[in-house]
Amino acid sequence: MVHQEILIRMMRHLPLLFLLFLSASLSEVSAQLPNGSIAPDFTATDIDGVEWNLYELLDGGTTVIIDFFATWCGPCWSYSESGALEEVWEALGPDGTGEVMIFSMESDDGTTAADLTGTGTQSWGDWITGTPFPVFDDCANIFNLFENSYYPVIYTICPNHILSQSGQADAASHIAMATANECAAATLAIDPALFNFTGALAGCLGEPAAVSVSMMNMGTETLTSTTVGMFVDDIQVGFTAWTGDLATYGIVDVVLPDYIFSADTEYELRITGPDLNVENSVVVANFDMGEIATTYIYIEIRTDNWGAETSWVLSDANGDVVQSVAVGTLDNLTDYMWEVEVESDLCYSFTLSDSYGDGMFGSPWGNENGYCNVTSLLGFPAIDFESNPASNIFDYDGMSSFEVLSASLITSIPDVTGSTMGCTDPSAFNYDSEAEINDGSCVFEVACLDIGQEFWAEDFSFGVFPGSVYGYTGDVQWYLDETNVVSGFVLNVPNTIVDPATGTVYGVYSFDVEQINGFPVGVDLSSDLPGVVFGGEQVCLETSGYPIAEGLYTIEVVGEMTISLFNNPFSLGVFTTVFEMEVLANPNPVSGCAYVGALNFNPIASSDDGSCEFSGCTDPLAVNYHPLFNLDDSSCVYDLDGGTNPCPADLNSDEMIGISDLLVLLGEFGSACP
Repeated sequence: MVHQEILIRMMRHLPLLFLLFLSASLSEVSAQLPNGSIAPDFTATDIDGVEWNLYELLDGGTTVIIDFFATWCGPCWSYSESGALEEVWEALGPDGTGEVMIFSMESDDGTTAADLTGTGTQSWGDWITGTPFPVFDDCANIFNLFENSYYPVIYTICPNHILSQSGQADAASHIAMATANECAAATLAIDPALFNFTGALAGCLGEPAAVSVSMMNMGTETLTSTTVGMFVDDIQVGFTAWTGDLATYGIVDVVLPDYIFSADTEYELRITGPDLNVENSVVVANFDMGEIATTYIYIEIRTDNWGAETSWVLSDANGDVVQSVAVGTLDNLTDYMWEVEVESDLCYSFTLSDSYGDGMFGSPWGNENGYCNVTSLLGFPAIDFESNPASNIFDYDGMSSFEVLSASLITSIPDVTGSTMGCTDPSAFNYDSEAEINDGSCVFEVACLDIGQEFWAEDFSFGVFPGSVYGYTGDVQWYLDETNVVSGFVLNVPNTIVDPATGTVYGVYSFDVEQINGFPVGVDLSSDLPGVVFGGEQVCLETSGYPIAEGLYTIEVVGEMTISLFNNPFSLGVFTTVFEMEVLANPNPVSGCAYVGALNFNPIASSDDGSCEFSGCTDPLAVNYHPLFNLDDSSCVYDLDGGTNPCPADLNSDEMIGISDLLVLLGEFGSACP
């Protein structure tokens, strides 16, 4: 919150001892580019007339250290006098290993050349004499490009263009940072790296959310193609086959298919194509589901000591602004309330912004913190919260810094008097056709871990859940654990059931599972049939293996339904419930034995892994030995023709050992010997 421009103007009229105190205070502010950011490129000319370009140095494998300072800054002078950067220059500069370049950039354009030499009125001393690395003057434009707000700021920028604030560290710490593995230049031929999620962080139920990630080519070769997959609970749910022409250290935004989230979700984006370095191939992202809200939105803000920095926007799913308050509108330390009525059954987004980037966090400076609350009400005016209950949508307490905060909300009709609450989404497993108000109870994903929860018997009908399962042919990521158990399907037997013939509701005694049919080839139950399942119970149907063919498969669960009639079991006969499993083409290479004649031939293998097994004589001394065989079947024959055949492997007697002999062998493979 301490504004650098105003303080600089004040400092020029203060004694040097007081300057030292204020400069040290400025160093506590943190609004510059955060660690892990991509350094912006610039070209600048030093005081000796030499022109330098940042990206040319980085792309050549050089790490760059930049010291942003002002001639009047006491801490800047103290650090300069320590000689730490001179030690780094001696060890790693052009006369050392050549790994590092250092720039000393005076960044207050209000100072003069005389101040740089120590002869001006706004200087602690001579900043040029004895400085072995390039010195620059009038660099306020570059200082602002890096979004700096205080002096000194010292960055270490690695060849991959990623920066870290190294600060006023000693020489050893700077050297360690500049020579660390994560700051090394590109050495591997193929090394695509993911480093920053760029998609949607929040959204609403049923609304497609953008999924994208920044990718850098950390390889020495131009990257022309790779694949990036999206994984939820370690199951791949989407991917993009990226193609392009990305030079070393080049950056591109990889866009994956939009994804419809059903809950707050943590997921991963992974490089799934060729990659020689898996350490930089994964980015974890989080998606926040929108809050259920009415159509009456109540926004309450108390500003801090810099109210003009605060702004907010309420927009719809198309990005159109419903209502907003612009930067520069609000006063300091003032309470504000807004009542905004929106349409029902739509998705909206509320965004709170701070133009300075430190939020409404005033307490570090001895000032008040601000806050922002957004709630939904049953109606306006919002004066009596006891009779007009509120649901919380957004709550910021002023105890942290931020530049942008946002939350999504899904509106529903506000008048709940006499209305039935429940799940109103037809795509949910527990959809309630009688419900008028969505109470947020909809369930869209079911796992075997849910077995035993009491709500099951009441909220779910007879059948198998989830209703649709996605997998990939031969993809090990389709499995949940090392035992190759596919995510379980839950068979739910409720306490009651409706007879489809008469519509009569009966109490369920049991359901006896007799058969399960329709699994794709390669997939089957990993245990015996569950047998009798009593009313109000659930069982998990776990499968193992992997499918070998694409397609949509309908799985039937067939059994005898028994009801309780006058407290006695009575059979309703055979009941059948079905669910679908969709098997998609595998976007990743599937390794295995790809040779058709092998004992363990894998029909879906697209990359041979050398595991093929061939049965035959493995003894080189036998006349029917062949090096192709790696499983001995006790068929070896020794000295079959008295040792007169000098070439026993020439099976077709053409005095050559070649493919034709192998074909003869494979043609006779499995035949009984006389």
